[in-house]
Amino acid sequence: METIISAEDELNLAACYLAVAAKMQETGEFGEAMSMIGDAEDIYRSLGHIAYLTCLHNRADINLQMGDLEMAKQQYETHLETSKVYVQEHADTINLVEFSNARAQVLRQLGHLHLREKKFAEAISFITKANRIYQQLHLAAPLHIEYYREYLNTFSSLGDILLSASRYDLAHACISHFHRLTADLSGKFPSLLDLQFDLAASFSSLGEIAVATNRFQDALVNFKQAARLMKAMLKAHHHVVEIRKVYAVTLERIGLVYLSQNKRRLTRRCFLMSGAMFGDLSAEFPDNIWYRELQSISLNRIGDLYMSFRQYDDALIYYQDSLALKSALIAANPGIIQLDNGMAVVHQNLGDIYKEWHNMEMAEKHYRHFFDIAERMQQYSSPYPELKRIYAIALGRMAMIEDVKKNYHAALQRKEESCCICRQLCKDYPLNTTYRDDLSVAYQDLGATCRQMGELRQACWYFIRYYRVSRILAAQFPENYTYRQAVAIAAKQLGEIYMEQEKYSDALFYYQQYRQRQQEIYDAGAPDDMQIACNDLAVASGLLGDVYIAMQLLPETFQSFETYYREIQALQERYPDNEIITGNLALASWKLGLCYKMYNDDEHALPLLAEAASRFSQLMLLYPGTALYQEYLQQVAEHQQIPVT
Repeated sequence: METIISAEDELNLAACYLAVAAKMQETGEFGEAMSMIGDAEDIYRSLGHIAYLTCLHNRADINLQMGDLEMAKQQYETHLETSKVYVQEHADTINLVEFSNARAQVLRQLGHLHLREKKFAEAISFITKANRIYQQLHLAAPLHIEYYREYLNTFSSLGDILLSASRYDLAHACISHFHRLTADLSGKFPSLLDLQFDLAASFSSLGEIAVATNRFQDALVNFKQAARLMKAMLKAHHHVVEIRKVYAVTLERIGLVYLSQNKRRLTRRCFLMSGAMFGDLSAEFPDNIWYRELQSISLNRIGDLYMSFRQYDDALIYYQDSLALKSALIAANPGIIQLDNGMAVVHQNLGDIYKEWHNMEMAEKHYRHFFDIAERMQQYSSPYPELKRIYAIALGRMAMIEDVKKNYHAALQRKEESCCICRQLCKDYPLNTTYRDDLSVAYQDLGATCRQMGELRQACWYFIRYYRVSRILAAQFPENYTYRQAVAIAAKQLGEIYMEQEKYSDALFYYQQYRQRQQEIYDAGAPDDMQIACNDLAVASGLLGDVYIAMQLLPETFQSFETYYREIQALQERYPDNEIITGNLALASWKLGLCYKMYNDDEHALPLLAEAASRFSQLMLLYPGTALYQEYLQQVAEHQQIPVT
């Protein structure tokens, strides 16, 4: 006897399918979730039920999470068109309030999707439409807090779009409006967790705007306020997993601000705390790929931090752990752009470590993986700008390998392609400081290759552009340590180029700029970075001495080399085991000794030259693979020439 299932039972079954699909979507089981949604959609369509639009919405959400932006966009747009026809045909029977709410949600998702593609005008258009719908819903039901909350959240979304478009004043106006109204509503309903959550999010958004404009103290104030709210919520609602996740993300953001200020010990504290929280979430919910992805990102960030400390062994451990976690995630969940992008970045970082160790075989292996992933991501149907940026960086890393192999023409070709992408990104997004910084680095890389090829005039052309872009960024954002350091490096490289061309007046100008910039960095330097700042400041004096001796200005030469020796000697007493500082002290004693030789003052010259020989001998024993120390030792013995610092 055939069992007849009632329409009500079928609707209940479809609802169960959607509930299970939602759980699977949370844990990243997208294939199974899609299958469940398909079963529910078949039931709804057979019954002519409007809920099949929900299935279409859910499919689009999953495709968006997987990074298939084109498919997600098609499904959201189909949802809008189909729903418009449906409401015209069933205007008398449907709940217009629920229908309008669902439509506004789709409009918001389309806005966020266009934001990811950096299509700001389209994103603003969709969010504005959602804003109007929520405003109408709120006016129709003023006691319904949820509609008012969604209305306020559209201002947050508009702020995010304007922030991404680098329209910082407008973004700040939108987020401030969202923050002010949310704080007022939260004060009226202090027990509502969602409102407290929104208030914390508003502080975080204000912090992001401050970071984007390099106002790091303002960023810290806002992020710390968000963290305090999260911590208070966590005490009262420790079972709510989302609070734990967002609290960990906020701690990580605080750490990144400290890193921008070069306060690396505080950065490490924040990164380790957030990393531990992500690890706990990943252990509690092993099926949730996003918690494991956050843990992987956190491991990579800690690796970045140790990399900045030049503690390469520790950095390698964290990068390898991040790589292992990412590899497992991608093997189980292929085709998710976010995971592929993260994998590319980890390979880039591993390549950078091996490059520092001069293990170019391993560096090339990881750079090749990095490039292959970046190139593959360019073939997606709708690559957004960040993927183009990753590809440009990957081209630069492969060019670096060609430089090492002395294949300079191949290196130049890759670097020119990378620079072309950076220029186009700057043209498309002229207010984006990250793209402008990338362009300055691309100019620097091109200059370095031209210099190795002996094309000094062309190298100078690129270094001047590197210097100009970096100087503009440093002037706009004086709190940013990276931009200040880039100006100093560019000035040093220009000084070296002009020295090679025997244009000593130009070399002197840029070396003086280098010394001035290093003095500013030293004066404003964080305690974490004093070792590097002191070394670079001393080296600047040595470089000035090189120019003065070429210009036959002996008093200035003596003064510069004496300053170089005195500053680096004081630093070596504090850091006796640092190879770079010890090497610089050997150079400084050699140069100052030769200076005394020029004054026929053997009483001071000979002890300094003996000290230089002793230190170079010591370095040869400690680092036998460095041929430069043997060369310097020979020259000290012969007292023939002064090397470039």
